[in-house]
Amino acid sequence: MFSNFSHYLAFGSTDQQTLNALAGGYQGLVVPGTVAAFRGEGTKGFVLALSASSSVPYVVDPRFPLFQNDLREPKKSHLALARVLGIEDLVQQHGGLPVSLLDDGLVASIATRWVEFNTGFQDLAPKAFDKYARRLKKPLPQKQANGPAQIMAPYLMYDGSSETRLWSDSLWEATKAAAAAARTHQPIVRVLAVKEPKLLPDLFNVDQDPNIVVWVNNLEEPKSPQYRLAQYAVEVSKLAAQGAHPFALYGGYFAVMLRAVGLTGISHGVGFSEHRNYIELKSSGGAPARYYVRKLHRYLPVDLASEIWRRRPGLVDDPETPMGMADPAELDYQALMKHSVLARAAEIRESAGFSIVDHIHELEVLHKRFLDGIDTMRLTTGLEKRARENGGHLVQWRQALEEALGAVR
Repeated sequence: MFSNFSHYLAFGSTDQQTLNALAGGYQGLVVPGTVAAFRGEGTKGFVLALSASSSVPYVVDPRFPLFQNDLREPKKSHLALARVLGIEDLVQQHGGLPVSLLDDGLVASIATRWVEFNTGFQDLAPKAFDKYARRLKKPLPQKQANGPAQIMAPYLMYDGSSETRLWSDSLWEATKAAAAAARTHQPIVRVLAVKEPKLLPDLFNVDQDPNIVVWVNNLEEPKSPQYRLAQYAVEVSKLAAQGAHPFALYGGYFAVMLRAVGLTGISHGVGFSEHRNYIELKSSGGAPARYYVRKLHRYLPVDLASEIWRRRPGLVDDPETPMGMADPAELDYQALMKHSVLARAAEIRESAGFSIVDHIHELEVLHKRFLDGIDTMRLTTGLEKRARENGGHLVQWRQALEEALGAVR
């Protein structure tokens, strides 16, 4: 996760076909703790078979901020994860697990149970493993399957309060202690989850392990304000300057560009989940059908992408993927999902070595090229407005990078 700009995908039960077909096109998986706890046998079977087949590393996200939410109507998957952590009764009694309920004993118990869950992840009946191995159409010895490459310590969404900071630190320290007691060789990784980018330095200690996972709450890259994006770039740069190796738990192309200031990788879902609001952790669902346009570094609605493609395909097509030269409207759901992953991999590959100045220049060129192309087409007023609006983020990103560049010089 922390070198060569790793490209991780979030595991979802409906994504297995895509994840299997594209093994080798991404570097690892992030398995949501809710999925791992609720669909244990199926999740373990697929992930372990993929690990044995393609040596795909994976981590399990404890998604602990879920319990900071109002969970008076928890889903079965929420309670399954709470059961793993030993807090099911508390969650049902209090409609969640407010920070005020935490104490040293409870934190130690949560950490111990989480370490046990991770170190025992490979424990799976051979019959269940073989079921998924057959789907991969390969003879796979179960002993070739690996456990989680790292253990992500339970974490809180930090809002700047001393109480949240105290228990964020305590969860991290307790997980390290539990891992040491279990004598596991799996590295323990801290997640710095913050409501605003400026809070990241509060949780990073230069004396701790430099490998960290970062999550800025609800940082929707195409829609976030310029100042917030610039602040994110500045804080990532500062972390890297202190020796940290930050990996983004959620990210799109703006995060890819931050490789130039020290980000070491990103994770996102197949076709979505480039950002996440922690209050939405309790919701779930598959990705919408959208078409990823690498020449805009964003998703477009399929109907809009198709209308542009029919008039001027060069504005949205993508020769780097097998599906990228077709009319987006002719692609089925699975093809759209695969295209999105391959397009992101191409973005990472082709932007290797870019500086922030290079990215600024690219964004300027892409925006002008797109607008010039729109000017040459006959579109209804509504379609033209939608097309122009879907290119505006390129200006926002360029200005954010320029602001960040000025701040770190």
